[in-house]
Amino acid sequence: MTRRGKVSVAATLAAMVAVIPAAVRATEASPETAATNPASPPPPAPAPAPWFANFATARMNLQTGRFAEAAAAFAELEATAPGPGERAVCAELRQLASAWAARGLTLVEQAAVGEGDFSAKAVDRRSSGEIATLYLAAVSYGLGTGGYLAVLAEPDSISGVTVPLLVMGAAMPLAVYLVDRASPFRYGTPSAISAGLAVGALEGALWTSWYQAQADRVDEVSVKTAATLVWVPTTLGALAGGVLGEKVGTTPGRAELLAAAGGYGAAVTGLTVSSIVDDDHEADEVVLLSAAVAANVGLVGGYLLGQRWSPGVARVRYIQLGGVSGGLGTGLLYLTIADKDSDGRAFGALTAAGMVGGLALATWLTADMPPDRRPSDPQPTPAASAQANLLISPTPDGGLTLGAFGVF
Repeated sequence: MTRRGKVSVAATLAAMVAVIPAAVRATEASPETAATNPASPPPPAPAPAPWFANFATARMNLQTGRFAEAAAAFAELEATAPGPGERAVCAELRQLASAWAARGLTLVEQAAVGEGDFSAKAVDRRSSGEIATLYLAAVSYGLGTGGYLAVLAEPDSISGVTVPLLVMGAAMPLAVYLVDRASPFRYGTPSAISAGLAVGALEGALWTSWYQAQADRVDEVSVKTAATLVWVPTTLGALAGGVLGEKVGTTPGRAELLAAAGGYGAAVTGLTVSSIVDDDHEADEVVLLSAAVAANVGLVGGYLLGQRWSPGVARVRYIQLGGVSGGLGTGLLYLTIADKDSDGRAFGALTAAGMVGGLALATWLTADMPPDRRPSDPQPTPAASAQANLLISPTPDGGLTLGAFGVF
């Protein structure tokens, strides 16, 4: 709960506590009533001071987020309440505290939330961190687009290259700003656009490189055509990510996991195949084709895992860090030990193995990190856990009724 939520809780508690004096007065016989109805019962004795002190303590526990302690305290206060008014207030506060404790809620100051995704996800709006990441991706896309336009124009001066780079490098983040200002992106959409850019560029580069590798020299496409075959899928990937993010919905972690799975699938497969195939004129063709196919398999796997895990961005980046560290560490260690006797095939195989090991280790080490699910996602209930909540209510004859509800 943000500060606004905490103020609401305090206001609610103040209103409920205000019922106590009114309830007590309602049970007392006024002078007029006593005069007209001599048989009226005598007013109840005032509640002892310790009861009100315990009530204040229980209320403080509720206001500060110690809901389980507050529920137990209000149950005891309800059983020992001096009158029906106090008993009714304690019963309401006990039920409120029990419900919040059962749902695992907590009170959080707005300052503590800061620029995180908590508030953004609650209202289904992108966070400031997400849009900042998209700005960086937009700058990269703008520079790439400027370079693509320079290739098409075939300039005869350096300004023919720098001007498109400067113009497009500034125009793309400006376009993102204007679109987001007119209608703020949903939570996860900026990450989906960035992931779409990465996936589109990967697909375009791999398949274009494979075609150039397997084609005869006379059938190879020109530099302009090759640049188009990379720029078009990159653009389409960004558009597809934006549309899917807005219409279907996703989370930043799912989007990043999708792009990472495609990239690591291509890298691991390419390195592995390069260590197996013979070093001839067809080796590049086989390696690139295997990497391109593996990239798409990785995309499918990343999508399925994202739907199942719904990881947070932090976990995805830790996993990627494990893959990079494992691959570089193993490959560089091999080169250090082998020195002049190093072999390209062994380097590729060990680097791929280290990458896979790093990914697996990081995935295992981050398994306890909380998921990042959209508010509309069904919240899974752990099958192996049991949660129970006790409800204690007084009976008219002075006894107690004990009840329980929960998941068993």
